[in-house]
Amino acid sequence: MMKRVAKGLVLIISVVIIVVGAIFIFNQSLKPDEDKEEKVKVEAKKYLKTHFTDSTVIYDTLYDNMGNFPFEYAAKVTNEKDQTNFLVYYNDELNEMEDSYVSSKWESQLEKKVRPYVTQKFNPLDELVVFYDAKVGKTYNINPDTATSYKDYNASPSITISIARKPKKKMQRLSVKWYLS
Repeated sequence: MMKRVAKGLVLIISVVIIVVGAIFIFNQSLKPDEDKEEKVKVEAKKYLKTHFTDSTVIYDTLYDNMGNFPFEYAAKVTNEKDQTNFLVYYNDELNEMEDSYVSSKWESQLEKKVRPYVTQKFNPLDELVVFYDAKVGKTYNINPDTATSYKDYNASPSITISIARKPKKKMQRLSVKWYLS
């Protein structure tokens, strides 16, 4: 009887140690590497000097620990002239530095244009997201120093509208996607 209790206790302690170890390892994988963050900032500074004449500021970094983007680390940058926030990163798929300035700028422009109409039609509006592919500037070979607008190109954004609906007991979300061409 005593051996059974001892074996059970050892088994429970072993399982707890394995679970705690797995949680610790998982949490460590979510933390960014400070050396890699510094490296992306240095590379972004070089990139910004050669591709932008407007004053820019690197204000943070983004660590993609889930593989959602074509990069692992990106520098978060603000163009001081027009206050556009965008990313500068090393594209692992193309093996070169690139930025999301044009897509960020166009998203902001289009969001400002459609928000009043969408808010009027879908009040109360829960969320409005305008998205252009980050490569749109590269696709159309747009110089970031040139004042461009989404209206000047035939690029298709994705617009997601979320509105709150109140059925009988609980709140639900209805998401509507518009694809403009």
